[in-house]
Amino acid sequence: MGLSFLNKWCQINGACISANELEIYFTRILIPLTLTSSPEILVSIRQKKDEPFSIPSKIQSITGFSEAPTITPDQKTLYYHKKVNNKFLLYMVRKK
Repeated sequence: MGLSFLNKWCQINGACISANELEIYFTRILIPLTLTSSPEILVSIRQKKDEPFSIPSKIQSITGFSEAPTITPDQKTLYYHKKVNNKFLLYMVRKK
């Protein structure tokens, strides 16, 4: 399944694809936008480059107002920024 179906009920930005092109990470925010809307980071995977990506899932270990994921070339660490006390700070999570 491609990601185009998502645009009907959310806004997607800040996409980053893994070096092997089998994982795509991105920021999603549900629409319509409200004062309490908060972006979240999702991942979608596939088994082969010529296959469509899976239905995306939220990365549960990333919470709060988080966006702009970037995966390292070794695909073990994901960096993103998170809004804390009205400032954006750089965070990271590692794959298990």
